[in-house]
Amino acid sequence: MGKNINKDAAYKAAKPKENDYMINDGGGLFLFVGKNVTKS
Repeated sequence: MGKNINKDAAYKAAKPKENDYMINDGGGLFLFVGKNVTKS
């Protein structure tokens, strides 16, 4: 359960970069962060 807390913090702290990118949890769940300040 502790690992989920770290991932949650990483997802919340995700900031837009020059290119779109994804944060993957290693279990099939990912967060897409767009360069135009979108999280989906």
